Amino acid sequence: MADEAQDKPGQHIEGSQINVAGDATVEQVGDRIDTRGGDYVARDKIINNYYESKTIVAAEVLQKIEELPPKKGDPPYKGLAYFTEKDKDYYFGREELSDQLVARLQDTRFLTLIGASGSGKSSLLRAGISPRLRQRNWQIHTVIAGPRPLMALANSLTRDDLDPQIGEKIVSALANIPDTLLNTGDKLAARADAERLLLAVDQFEALFTQCKNAQQQKAFIDNLVTVANAQGMTTILLSMRADFYNRISAYASLTDLVSQQQVYVKPLSEEDLVRVIAGPAERGGWQFIEGLVETIVDDVGQEPGRLPLLSHALLETWERRKDTVMTLSGYQDAGGVAGAIAKTAEDTLQLIGLDQEPIVKHIFLSLTELGEGAEDTRRIASRQELLRYAAEPDTIKEVIDTLAGARLITVDKDEVQV
Repeated sequence: MADEAQDKPGQHIEGSQINVAGDATVEQVGDRIDTRGGDYVARDKIINNYYESKTIVAAEVLQKIEELPPKKGDPPYKGLAYFTEKDKDYYFGREELSDQLVARLQDTRFLTLIGASGSGKSSLLRAGISPRLRQRNWQIHTVIAGPRPLMALANSLTRDDLDPQIGEKIVSALANIPDTLLNTGDKLAARADAERLLLAVDQFEALFTQCKNAQQQKAFIDNLVTVANAQGMTTILLSMRADFYNRISAYASLTDLVSQQQVYVKPLSEEDLVRVIAGPAERGGWQFIEGLVETIVDDVGQEPGRLPLLSHALLETWERRKDTVMTLSGYQDAGGVAGAIAKTAEDTLQLIGLDQEPIVKHIFLSLTELGEGAEDTRRIASRQELLRYAAEPDTIKEVIDTLAGARLITVDKDEVQV
């Protein structure tokens, strides 16, 4: 029985560290032990903190709550959506990297975040870096270039201006004068008495996948490069998928900047994954049955781009909670990390009805930009574009609302995206 107890987290074992056969060790982690070797020690030290805070509860609790309905409350997870500044208190796992990048941005006018699709670049930019810079009295402007990049940039720069015509004037200036962004950004920072102004261009690859106007692409890049090479009050931060690196090679000045000033967003370590999973739950007063956090971490593994899958699985597991507790059965019923999105899609399609499947296909194809030598990317479409289909507009609207309710697409005003 003693040997069996040593293999189970949660057992009370005396002693601090015991050498055993081979290279393995048994290390005490609070009142828990680990027999699997050094690779797991850091992870389990963090998990032990969540045991102590009661965020992780003993398996026996399940018998008492099995028949209880989910306790009402706000979800601690974002599902397939990225984190924004308002979600900063629930953003875990990239704290150290966020601090490092903020420190680096103090000494540069240009930086690029590069990583695999689904590595969390948008959340890092919006919920990790931006709030920290705002606390340092930086003004933050975040844009996605989209099909009309100069208009997107002008709309952000003039967001506080009451003159409806000023945006069109800025667009014209951006198209013709490469230092328009530099001068406008510096004026905005000075007017707000800000330390600096950050222009964060999220999903920079959208400049190539969604914009088909070469002149607008060049004007957008020229303005960015001018800011980067000046000593003004404006700083540029890009986030870009790694498989689009070759698309910037046509712009030598931008290629030089990106090659010199970039940070690769690596997959999270196991201990950081624990924070991503358990941190938001602790913040919101939710709990896990013991063993579930370890199971989820193992399912995520070290494959790049799995953070959206993890986040969706966590949200679906939370939806299936017993009282305040997320359970293994709830996680399995949700489909786990690998299958949660597919399960949600299948359940939603059944709800919509197979007769509406052509409409669903039309919507998702409209929200996808087919890759050219790279992975496909998402694109933003207007409601009016989606309504231009051989079906009743009311039926299409109903399908859009159902997909949005299942969090498979996002609807923001007139814009729809995956």
